[in-house]
Amino acid sequence: MSRTVLKVIFVSALVLVIIGIVIAFIDLQIFCINIRNDGYVGAIFSLAGILLYFTALMYQIKEYQLQVKELRKSVQAQTKSSEALDEQKRIFLEQNTNSLIFGMIDSFNNFSERNKIQSWIDQLIDYYQSEFFQHWNNLKKLQLNPEELNQKFATDIKDIFTKTIIERENYPLIRKYVQFAYNILSLIDTNIKHLSKDNFTPFFLSQLNPNEAILLFLSNLADPVMPYYDNLSWSYYNTKEITDMILNYNLQRADFKELDNKILTTEFIKLKQNK
Repeated sequence: MSRTVLKVIFVSALVLVIIGIVIAFIDLQIFCINIRNDGYVGAIFSLAGILLYFTALMYQIKEYQLQVKELRKSVQAQTKSSEALDEQKRIFLEQNTNSLIFGMIDSFNNFSERNKIQSWIDQLIDYYQSEFFQHWNNLKKLQLNPEELNQKFATDIKDIFTKTIIERENYPLIRKYVQFAYNILSLIDTNIKHLSKDNFTPFFLSQLNPNEAILLFLSNLADPVMPYYDNLSWSYYNTKEITDMILNYNLQRADFKELDNKILTTEFIKLKQNK
């Protein structure tokens, strides 16, 4: 109901009150009406009272509706303010996380450069290139079928690396290097909830050359002599880096026609999961 209608009803009630007061002091017998005034006055006042009560009730309803609208606006404003604060918090956490991860990667690169890690890794991979090559040739003499041959080769790669890595020169330094790399990957995983998207894991892994990547993935099979990181995903291409390293030892690749990266990858994943 509009405010104009309510004003009209209110004014009408006031008019009735005035009429009732006036009638109370008029002698109706002048108008040849032989009825007492108080009957008319009571009826007029009752009607006026009803109109005033109705007007007051309608005004209260209107005020209540306005309060509800204001409350809704207030809630919406608070909700928007809360969402804005949450977004600011998310951005702040993401910026801090980015700075922390970039700082760790920078420290990792400084550690590698300061300790000449790359030359030690290259020497290590050269050693395993020869070891794995010779072991493959020995396995072929067992006359195994291709699936059994590749499964045993994967298992033997793990065993050879695990048993011999502790004998290599600068083993403690290599172990620290691997642990440092795993710490960065773990830090990324721990803070992934603060990032819009995980671009850091592929960014970090892409910085590693093939020999460094081979070391990280072989190390993940050699627990407890090497650090272990359970969320390192082993793929076909990680296996291919290892087999390419072996193949590069001898370009007569006909000796490796039975080498199957798919079977090797499946077996490496099983070996990693059974740790």
